[in-house]
Amino acid sequence: TAISLGMMSASMFQTTPVSKGYSCGIHVQPTYRKMSSPFKKKTFQRGACKGPNLRCVSSSAGAAGQQPGGPESELAGLPGWADVEWLAPLDRFAPDETETNAAGDSAADGGGVVDLDAPPPTANMNTIPLFPLGSQPYLPNSEQVLNIFEPRYRALYDNILMNGSRRFAVPLVRPVDDDILSGGGGLQLAVTCPVFYLETLKEVSEQTNDSVKYVCVHKVLDRRVKLKRVLNPSRWFDRSSYLVAEYEECEDTDDDVDTSEEEARVMALWNEVHSLQSKSEEEVRLAEGVVGSDVSMSRGGDMGSLWRSLSIWYELVTQRCSRKQSAMEARIQEILRNHFIGGGEGVPSSVAFADLPESVKTEIMRIQEEFKDEVPDEITNLVTSFSWMATHDSHAGRLGVFETVLESERKRLAARASLKALFEK
Repeated sequence: TAISLGMMSASMFQTTPVSKGYSCGIHVQPTYRKMSSPFKKKTFQRGACKGPNLRCVSSSAGAAGQQPGGPESELAGLPGWADVEWLAPLDRFAPDETETNAAGDSAADGGGVVDLDAPPPTANMNTIPLFPLGSQPYLPNSEQVLNIFEPRYRALYDNILMNGSRRFAVPLVRPVDDDILSGGGGLQLAVTCPVFYLETLKEVSEQTNDSVKYVCVHKVLDRRVKLKRVLNPSRWFDRSSYLVAEYEECEDTDDDVDTSEEEARVMALWNEVHSLQSKSEEEVRLAEGVVGSDVSMSRGGDMGSLWRSLSIWYELVTQRCSRKQSAMEARIQEILRNHFIGGGEGVPSSVAFADLPESVKTEIMRIQEEFKDEVPDEITNLVTSFSWMATHDSHAGRLGVFETVLESERKRLAARASLKALFEK
């Protein structure tokens, strides 16, 4: 058994892999402090933090983005989870509209075998396969790598390759009460969602003993879609197939509105935050090159657009929170190491938290409280605001929310600089 330290669940860190072109936008300050601990520095992992001598398994409580209804932003001016537009909860008893006959053949886009003797019911619909991937936002022009192992999603990839579409939609999800007697769905999908385009696929069945079928690299297209309804919601519950939805194209409602003034204001705030981060020598900060012509707040999905700026910022905050978590874990492991070695004992492979002395437990809980006072709200604000921006149909609206995010960072850095100056004086 592993030691359980009651940490915030690692799943609260909704890390989004971003384009290799984006990763150069973040500077991570190296740590030069000499570590006397024998434990190796750990990279962020989902679900557990592991070391060669101790393994700290996170508790399941308090994971942002996992509570019923989803997280709500704590920062004034930011939209919450409830501000995202959602479809009705999935209905486990609804009929499968992708079926063409009693045998259950399917004719949806990428949806299976087509009955050639009868026109499919989805023939006059725009349909697209769905691959729900949780509550983290995926932004246009980012690169996403997925390991495919579940049978229904193996079938999805087989079908999108066979029909040549090579694409599927990835809706945000949030859990809802699942009342089986009333036909409750237990899950809601966001109306507006990004589209993944499959660029490369590698079959790795032999290397993984068939635990993973494909390793797939995707580009998130600039194009987004709006889901009208799910055609086979019951398949979510019996896992016999992937979901298929009817959709329409999503276009910004303010394409003809001049937003140059708002873009210039947000760009100026970005540059100010960049300067403050550099002066304060933040451990994780914007790199020197992400100013001027390299970054803009303009429309579109190209590399110099608002979407790119949002991707850089999302990576920055997740890197910062990951680094804080790693620092917390290193402090806790150092306390445990000193306790056992100082008492003349060897470091065990595991220990029950209840068996530790009260002084050690108190110190560990104090460190955890410091972490919980700061990081969860930062992650919640990030996930909720970026989920809203990823699904919103107004460029001006996205600019307004991002301006609030940057202004909050500017105030944090200004307060830190004032405090530092006070102590130096």
